[in-house]
Amino acid sequence: MKKAIIIEDAPQGIKNLRTMLRIVAPEVKVIGTAKSIKEGIRLLSRPEVEPDVAFLDIRLEDGLVFRLLNQLEEVNFEVIFVTAFDQYTKQACDFSSIGYIHKPIDPDELRDAIARIRPHRRYWSQKRLESFRIHQSQAGLNEFSPLVLSDTGGYQVVSLKDIMYLQGCDNCTMVYLEDGRRFLITKHLKLFEKLHNLYFHRIHQSFMVNLRFVTFVSRGDSGVVRLKEGTELAISKLRKPLFLLRLKQYQIENLEL
Repeated sequence: MKKAIIIEDAPQGIKNLRTMLRIVAPEVKVIGTAKSIKEGIRLLSRPEVEPDVAFLDIRLEDGLVFRLLNQLEEVNFEVIFVTAFDQYTKQACDFSSIGYIHKPIDPDELRDAIARIRPHRRYWSQKRLESFRIHQSQAGLNEFSPLVLSDTGGYQVVSLKDIMYLQGCDNCTMVYLEDGRRFLITKHLKLFEKLHNLYFHRIHQSFMVNLRFVTFVSRGDSGVVRLKEGTELAISKLRKPLFLLRLKQYQIENLEL
């Protein structure tokens, strides 16, 4: 049996989630509910309330639920956000391996989120929330923003303008910097696609490049892209037309014609 709490400011929302849990996940028992940050803190301060998972609406009547999480000494339960769709929050959740379900709740999505719950993994719950806070704060990235990367050695802070390219391999991504350093990040390359809004472009299933480092693109349907220090990367036939358009736009914006 998995024990759960629900923190949601709409009574109907609590009722709907309770009903859906009974249908798709009867092994989950709701042991408490709250409608605000204040009520949530009071609920979690009770010694008998030890949830395995908390279903949290992000926007509550007295503020954002992150205020509640920040006031807890330790987050020793899994977190699943249940809220209206927010692109940046969803990206941060994906990046940090935190559950996210958007309203209206899809039964399959709820079932999948519950299947990933691993009770009593206190350390990992706390670390994932730290990663989430970092990546959510990066929603307004620009070319000169610092990017916080979590690799096997800890947290690495790099400037976006110094990243030459990223290479995806299975569920990991290798980040290559202009100064020769590289970091292996245990996240899929797809989760870096928010960088497309800047001067990055995915040229291949395995590669995303920083346009400021591109010096050559071969002719033909596919071919290669060469970067300033000589690295050559494959470019796919389907991605090449859009890449060339983005590259021309970049040149115009930066007066490099």
